[in-house]
Amino acid sequence: MKYQGNFRRPHKKHGEALRPLLLRFHGFSEWREQGEPLRIFPDVGVDNRDLVKYVGGILGRKKVIVDVSNSEKSIDLLSQQAQLLGGMVLANKFPLSSGLHIFDQLTLPNLTPTLGMDATILSGLPVGRMITESIQSGDSIKRVTGILSGTLNFILTGLEHGRRFSDLVRTAVENQITEPNVRNDLSGVDVARRLLILSRLLGSEVELEHMEVTQLVPPEIIDIEKEKDFYKGLESMNESMKNETERVLAEGNVLRHVCEIDIEEESISMDVLEVPRESLYGRVQGASTLLAMVSENYPIENPLVLQSGSGATEHLAETVQQDLIRVGRMLTYEKYVYR
Repeated sequence: MKYQGNFRRPHKKHGEALRPLLLRFHGFSEWREQGEPLRIFPDVGVDNRDLVKYVGGILGRKKVIVDVSNSEKSIDLLSQQAQLLGGMVLANKFPLSSGLHIFDQLTLPNLTPTLGMDATILSGLPVGRMITESIQSGDSIKRVTGILSGTLNFILTGLEHGRRFSDLVRTAVENQITEPNVRNDLSGVDVARRLLILSRLLGSEVELEHMEVTQLVPPEIIDIEKEKDFYKGLESMNESMKNETERVLAEGNVLRHVCEIDIEEESISMDVLEVPRESLYGRVQGASTLLAMVSENYPIENPLVLQSGSGATEHLAETVQQDLIRVGRMLTYEKYVYR
């Protein structure tokens, strides 16, 4: 039987107060695509170096700080905002992947409704909320695995189609799939920060320096400062990356950068693995990312799976905007916020 009738449109009244700011955020991804730094986004951005000038005007219980920087310089400001029980939306991974005491300060239970952090783990996917709400609902999470780096997946899947490793890195940079400094992707540091934040949400007390980071590119190339020489170093890896990819493909497998958090074993790992081409991870193409959660409610035979598309910039803007709407609404209706 098919029902056909009128559907009520979603009530938009609660978002009207944020409308002027959200209209400016519609140009967020276009600004990034033009190569402009997000810290000077028109009418919204504040340079980290000028934060002190604005502290009095941007901190407060009824205000939201949106941190889309790529720096540790905003941590002190965010700590002050947390003490005031104000709103925070983060795309910057540094605060939550710094010292554990900073993570604890920014994620206190009474701040959970007014903290948006999904963009720090996987852009476009509500991973932070999924983990937090699963735990709050009483579900017992046993293991979380995933492809957390769209950049590394773009490179590894590109190799399957016969493209050169160094060319794939250049393309990723030109299309702004990477971090501002692609070395953070290739060294594994960026994905390590994502994995660290995710593990802390699950109860881990690990620090970044204690994690074993898998590097796609060796340190002697990562440390080359001049861009021309850096890409020459990447070119020296073309043949070995091609040979390894062809070897794996001949066996019916593909290479994927996979992260895992096993709560029962209390282990955290990340590595480039050989997986079957038609497996859950083998089917993830381009700059897409994926996360699978195994718990009491979602057994290993049927895990809860979230997968993003390949538009990294657009998904970052969308995730930040969604978090901003949610946090703004909670601050507007303060009686719903658990204090």
